[in-house]
Amino acid sequence: MTTEVEVAEKIINGLEEQREALFSRAKLLTKQREQVAYAAQVKAAKARLKEIDVETLTTGTDIESVEAALLEARSRLNAAKVTEAKATDRERALQLREVITETATSRRRPVRATLSGWPLSRRRLCRQSIHWSFRG
Repeated sequence: MTTEVEVAEKIINGLEEQREALFSRAKLLTKQREQVAYAAQVKAAKARLKEIDVETLTTGTDIESVEAALLEARSRLNAAKVTEAKATDRERALQLREVITETATSRRRPVRATLSGWPLSRRRLCRQSIHWSFRG
């Protein structure tokens, strides 16, 4: 099952490949224009120069479209990452609630052993919460 983050990353990778292909095409067109421009002054290659000009404009527009799509895709990727992080935080908060409740009701299991898998900042917060709940 692919997550929103994975889907967004695939879209971004595809758009970046498309953008690189367009940049390569634009460079090639620039070189062709330089080669044909001189000949066009002699009137033999004016038609080809017009074709190159039209394709250059189209390529530039395509590049702008891909870059706009990349901005949107990156925005969606960031939103998906935030959503995923919130879901993880929510899950951990529920686990923490269970640990605190279990520790408060039965003092058989030490808090330190229960929280050994938690990051240090969360362990400190949990110990403070438990300490405050037994005050008073």
